[in-house]
Amino acid sequence: MKFAMGRAWSDALELIRFNASRLAAIAAGLVVLPMLAAYALMPEFFSIVAAAGNPEAMAMMMQSVMPRLMAISLLANLVQMVAYAAMIEVMAPGRPGVAEAIRQGLRSLFSLIAAGVIFMAGFILFMLALMIVVGIVVAVLAMIAVALGAQGQAAAGVLMLLLILPVYIGVFVCEFYAIARFMLTLPIIVIEREYNPFDALRRSWTLTKSSAWPLLGFLPLLGIAVTVIYLVVLFGILGASVGNGALLEGPPPVGTIVTLAAIFSVMGLLISMLTSAVLVATYRQLAAEPPSDEVAQTA
Repeated sequence: MKFAMGRAWSDALELIRFNASRLAAIAAGLVVLPMLAAYALMPEFFSIVAAAGNPEAMAMMMQSVMPRLMAISLLANLVQMVAYAAMIEVMAPGRPGVAEAIRQGLRSLFSLIAAGVIFMAGFILFMLALMIVVGIVVAVLAMIAVALGAQGQAAAGVLMLLLILPVYIGVFVCEFYAIARFMLTLPIIVIEREYNPFDALRRSWTLTKSSAWPLLGFLPLLGIAVTVIYLVVLFGILGASVGNGALLEGPPPVGTIVTLAAIFSVMGLLISMLTSAVLVATYRQLAAEPPSDEVAQTA
């Protein structure tokens, strides 16, 4: 089945509307609370972001908190993986309760981690192979340039510049293409109970086969919209908070931390609900689940 962007969006909004209370409960417990805890454990986060215009100050702050930042980020990512899986389970046919959805999220965690590791390993191998090919081409051009002298070196330089741009564009397109083809791995693991990560990745590749390019256009638009909103709020609030540079002098005041943490946590709640609903709506559409007018009945 071909992917229809408009239908996926409308179905996602319907899923959120009919499951809002349960989605909010899961997101509050597994997205908002962990985010608030992370900000409380590392109040320097806001100072680091505020120092984005001062690379030296930002580097010093990052160096001082790096071990703690890595540990908190790892734990937060694991909890959020469970949250996304639980929210997807809540929107699955059968309307499971919040507790059962969280249990399913925990059952899916190992498979989600394994699928992510496999995906990243495959992409890294692809990048290494690409770098080897590009390196060979550059080496050949360099040898030709040396053999031809000054004029050949100028021509080789132009060719290298012309080669670099398509390579960067190609890597960018390949990255989004891979994400589009494997984006249904999460709902497949959760909804279909396909805990073998290789089979889940293969199933996602199959479902997205006929809709890769429409998905490739949809994902950047969704990602850009979410990112722009997040960055506008982030830098707008921090810009007002930095003022005379108070955030750069040390950990911000408790009131500032609480305010910023609350705002970012609510944003995280809304983004996680929207992302999960879009994944489920896309999965239902490509897996020939009930059409849009039946979403409300099965959500």
